[in-house]
Amino acid sequence: MIVWLNGPFGGGKTTTAAELDALLPEAVVFDPESMGPPLVPTLSGIEPVHDFQDWRPWRELVVTALTSLDRHTGRTIVAPQTVVV
Repeated sequence: MIVWLNGPFGGGKTTTAAELDALLPEAVVFDPESMGPPLVPTLSGIEPVHDFQDWRPWRELVVTALTSLDRHTGRTIVAPQTVVV
């Protein structure tokens, strides 16, 4: 199961993710934001954006990573990430 925590910046998503991690022994936390910085050197000169979430490769990598982690671990995955669009 993938639990996506969406909400405003500073709204407590990371804190909630940590609480869920502590309450659910089988849970793991995955931060989708971690998929953004590796794309910056490659894509920033090709397709400048205000936020890496605007890059289609970021969205595809997040889906692929979460799906793979779900299949590989069989655990509940908690993903704290604001998604505006």
